[in-house]
Amino acid sequence: MISSYTANLAAFLTVERMQSPIESVEDLAGQNKIKYGTLSGGSTYQFFKLSKGIDVFKRMWDYMSKRPDVFVNKTEEGIARVKRGDYAFILESTWNEYYTQRNCDLMRVGGLLDSKGYGIGLPSGSPYRDMISESILMFQKSQDLENLRRRWWRQKNITVRCEDPKDKKAEPSGLSFDQVAGIYVVLIGGMLVAMVTVAGEFCYKSIRRADKDKQPIMTELWQELKLALRCCGGSRKRPADHLARKAQEAA
Repeated sequence: MISSYTANLAAFLTVERMQSPIESVEDLAGQNKIKYGTLSGGSTYQFFKLSKGIDVFKRMWDYMSKRPDVFVNKTEEGIARVKRGDYAFILESTWNEYYTQRNCDLMRVGGLLDSKGYGIGLPSGSPYRDMISESILMFQKSQDLENLRRRWWRQKNITVRCEDPKDKKAEPSGLSFDQVAGIYVVLIGGMLVAMVTVAGEFCYKSIRRADKDKQPIMTELWQELKLALRCCGGSRKRPADHLARKAQEAA
């Protein structure tokens, strides 16, 4: 049983590893089954196009540039392709979080590819630059910007709350009964074979003893059964008339 359980557990863990989803951009770039693309002409598009120094990003751009069909014209179009399957849409983290919070069929995979901040563009020498910069820093320090982001990204217009798989606590997965049923089949089969063997041996010995003692078979079986139920060792005493016949024959 231990050997069978160990074999089932090893096979189960192997399948679990094989079925693991893509966890990083390296995993995505190293496979051919799932297509991936970006918003055509967007900031992510330009990021890959200009990433010449990082090998994995260069390979991804080579893949996408040779397959124009992987690019989409609208973010909603990319989300729809993801939901149809076998497609990964690479987009800005803010939009990624926005959509995954509102559609539980979507999930975010891997970390950030790059990090850039947003800014407010003003004419050169604008007198409002310092005031706006100070106000933004004040909002950041008071957590007002974070509260606004949480309100509009995680609370506003959300009918169903989706949990990021990365935020879930890892729970150990166990073998189901179907996966270990073979162990019990072997065990029950072995018990049945053992019971049949014991019953056959019991009947065989009882028949031989009945023939030897000139007793009815059912009587001998009953006596042997009573002896077995009493858990008594050794052999039964032979009937007195049989012993008497033996003595007469010897005389």
